[in-house]
Amino acid sequence: FLTGTIFTLTATFAGGSTATANATIPTTVDTTPPETSVTSGPTGAISVNSATFNWTGSDNVTAPANLLYAYRLDPIEPSFSAFASTTTKSYSNLANGNYTFYVKARDQAGNEDSTPASQTFTVNVGSSVTFVDITTADFAAGTIDANTYISQTADGEVILAPTVGAEFSSAGLPAGWFSTPWATGGTSTANGGAFNVDGAITGTNALFGPGRSLEFVATFTGATYQHVGFGTDFNSPPWVIFSTASGGALYARTSTNFTITQLPGDWLGTPHRYRIDWNLSNTVFSIDGVQVATHPFTLTQNMRPLISDAAVGGGVIVDWLRMGPYVPSGTFLSRVFDGGGALNWDIVTWTSDTPAGTSLIVSVRQGNTAIPDASWSPFVALSGPGTAIGGTSRYLQYRVQLSTTDLSQTPALRDITIKSK
Repeated sequence: FLTGTIFTLTATFAGGSTATANATIPTTVDTTPPETSVTSGPTGAISVNSATFNWTGSDNVTAPANLLYAYRLDPIEPSFSAFASTTTKSYSNLANGNYTFYVKARDQAGNEDSTPASQTFTVNVGSSVTFVDITTADFAAGTIDANTYISQTADGEVILAPTVGAEFSSAGLPAGWFSTPWATGGTSTANGGAFNVDGAITGTNALFGPGRSLEFVATFTGATYQHVGFGTDFNSPPWVIFSTASGGALYARTSTNFTITQLPGDWLGTPHRYRIDWNLSNTVFSIDGVQVATHPFTLTQNMRPLISDAAVGGGVIVDWLRMGPYVPSGTFLSRVFDGGGALNWDIVTWTSDTPAGTSLIVSVRQGNTAIPDASWSPFVALSGPGTAIGGTSRYLQYRVQLSTTDLSQTPALRDITIKSK
């Protein structure tokens, strides 16, 4: 019976008299989403350019036969199809590459499963296969040691570990940070890689001595007293900051003799990359890699990275923030790439940043077991981007060794591409 249905009950007694009563089944609301699972479909690498998927669904209320489904194939179908009762989908003429099939269910109450079922596979029809690491998710699938760090200056990079690093990719304050409002309603909010400090001050709990470099990408709006840099609490000296001061322009400011330099150019309303080098005898200010001011500054008192906006409404936005020194060296190990069968390896290309005093070495090894063991080849260092790999195997893995002799700088691996013939 459907919930909400009214039943009428009639009783007849001896002598012929009757009595009538109504009963209603209580109405309940179905809010539980259904679940979907792929029952068949390709995994790993396939040597044909077609693929067929079958799936089923389950639900706590709706009969499985009454569920509807939507699907898509990444990257060739960026949006889900319309919901329908079909439980199979075939594709043909797929180009070589990596694909992920997604399917999700909807029940009769309109609930949809929020985590679509998926199946990942690679098409390899007798020609080259390409593997790419370029995003934070790609690099996160590998292994960093204690001395390496996955940053998000652009899509994602591997760098040496800084003393302080915050990418602001998760909601809430980074670990080891505080936030204090300057006025009622003041907040410090991280959301999807942007940190909006509005009417508040935020920074690290820890204090640090001189000999530090601070880099960050920020958008100053030009409102009064927006500051990013070194300080203790901005209620009193010391400080070394980029600041809007009384508003309308951007300044380099230090608390020694209250030195302030108005910076020519239009730096407000758009993001720029800022750097402060807090040295023993001076501070150097740079924007987008160009030095814009130098102030004599001798200070041994400890300070910390701080972000501040005086008034509620607008705020200063920081995309990421890192403070040196960086560690001298570290090693990153990639995930194991599976060709799905024996491949003839071709070349490895990559993009990297190696400031003066830094270096980055890429090496590869290959084998035929899913987990590297003694049967794998040793790591072989590559002379540079575009180096031929050679060899035939199903699996391949790369290693990156990063180092610096200038602890205020770090090398960065920005992306890497591995090709077979």
